[in-house]
Amino acid sequence: MPEIYSILQHSIRSKKNFPKWAFRSAKNFKLGNKTLSKDKVLSCAVLPGKYQTGDHYDCSGLHSSCVLSYGKTSKNAIKLKRHVIFPLIKLETESPTSNFSYSFKDSINMYLEDTKIVNESPVEIKIKGTLTIISQFMNDGARIIRTFSPSPNYPALIEKIEVVNRSKDTAMFSADEKKRSDKFIKSSKLTDKSVSICSRLTDANGDFRSNTKVSVKKKLVPNASAVCYVVHFATKKDSVINFNAEREMRERIKLTDQMFKSVVLYSDDVAVDSFFSHCLLHGCENIFNTKNGLLHFSGAGFNYNSISAIEQCGIVNPIFPLIDYQTGIKQAINSYKYFGKNLMDNDSLPDIIYGNNLTPALLNIQGSLQAFASGLARFLLTYGSKEVAEEFLPILSKAATIISQYISSQNFDDHAITDKNTLLDAYDALIHIYYLKNSLGIINDIETIPSINTLLKGFLDLKQLHSKANNNSDFKLLQNMFVSDTLIEYDDLVKYVKHQLFESNNIYPEFVYTNKQTSSASDAMAFVKTILDGMFGLDPISFSVLRVNPKLKGKLIGLKYAQTLFEVDNTDGLKIKISAKSYPSDGKTDFDFNLLTWK
Repeated sequence: MPEIYSILQHSIRSKKNFPKWAFRSAKNFKLGNKTLSKDKVLSCAVLPGKYQTGDHYDCSGLHSSCVLSYGKTSKNAIKLKRHVIFPLIKLETESPTSNFSYSFKDSINMYLEDTKIVNESPVEIKIKGTLTIISQFMNDGARIIRTFSPSPNYPALIEKIEVVNRSKDTAMFSADEKKRSDKFIKSSKLTDKSVSICSRLTDANGDFRSNTKVSVKKKLVPNASAVCYVVHFATKKDSVINFNAEREMRERIKLTDQMFKSVVLYSDDVAVDSFFSHCLLHGCENIFNTKNGLLHFSGAGFNYNSISAIEQCGIVNPIFPLIDYQTGIKQAINSYKYFGKNLMDNDSLPDIIYGNNLTPALLNIQGSLQAFASGLARFLLTYGSKEVAEEFLPILSKAATIISQYISSQNFDDHAITDKNTLLDAYDALIHIYYLKNSLGIINDIETIPSINTLLKGFLDLKQLHSKANNNSDFKLLQNMFVSDTLIEYDDLVKYVKHQLFESNNIYPEFVYTNKQTSSASDAMAFVKTILDGMFGLDPISFSVLRVNPKLKGKLIGLKYAQTLFEVDNTDGLKIKISAKSYPSDGKTDFDFNLLTWK
């Protein structure tokens, strides 16, 4: 039976999405050294031996998300699980984490002459936006190179298979689909009551037709190769999908290049730079084209049905205009509208909204409104559109009123206040609402100024509060990395990054709610935010002015503010670079992109 289920508990997630063998323990941690290439490809040699081990990797397109678990048995045979989540195929019982998903097994017969290709031995793994597994077969007489990529535009996982003849003899390669490689499933749990699932073979030209079976045959002289594709997909009954698999993979590469080459970090450690790029891609890719428009989900193998005021609105969305990611900007505006409507209609902000009908849910999560308002104000300042800002201003004004009421209820004489993070988020929200109103010409802001002053009196001083507010970007991930005005333990940050890249079972920041077993796109963006806000101190002040207060030496290129592409260079004195011209700060912190001068 296919796996149709609502993912609600850790035990279910572990058994279904992430097989136990995909989590390495100390006793079977025998993979070869992981290395980073100059273009940030993470590679790992798979050492032969009588042990078993595994990792996993997740990636997404606009219509599906893929969790790929891979490893080897004690007999050196490949282990592979292709778990694909289809957020647009809905279940009847809606919950924040209920998604239709399916684990695709090997559905293709492949032969070299009369020898069936089975139990190939993995020798190398490569990760950079796609997962590539290089295996050997027949004592290395043949190499099988599998590259997995989510389809950017269709509900499918694309598996490209290249078979290389490394022997001295000519060999005939052939491939065909196994019987029942396609299935038609009926279930009362499905909204549409039925779904078609298939792994379809496609030949070297990549032209995929969901209702057309093909076979592949090619004579391979020594060192020649044959290519075919397997498209793993799910659709509603009688739906037909047609696309070119190779073209879809090239589009995936374009997104990867945008995140790895357009926005680039140069720090003192190449591992940190690479980790930043991998996290940026993972944070940007989990956007899905739902019936409610573009929405960003946290993913991590289970959360493809809800958006969070803290995660999406507070952490993820404000980053998109700074990196000029248009798909992210569109979905940010969309998600802010849904949350804003709930706030205006109900005088309260839901912690999450979920499901086909975007049902609001109050989960008593402290700080949701503060994070939402802070993220929205920062997003609008960075995006720089007066028209869009005016559309959201009533929402932010109402948020400011509720936050002010919250602040007035606090007893600042009590030095044992435990909810300091919420107060810091409240300050960050109010100060950026104040900045936004100033940018719109609202100077005497009677809503936010008194509450800001109350907060300032409640804390020791503005400098301490503001620096802590700017650095409150860890999202339970790097909680003690940034404090006060300095990055006190940069070595700890480097150790953390190297652990994730070279030792963890997942290269992305580990999801805090699953015992550090999976990764979410929000956690990835939390790391990006830590670099932007913590390392470089980037803070929007107006539609044209950006505060830049870096804590460490480094350079960040490919950013956009006030419709201007720029880079921050703090390698030898702080400067902003626009085109070929540099603007040294001379000790100042606020750069005006309209006047091209520091303030």
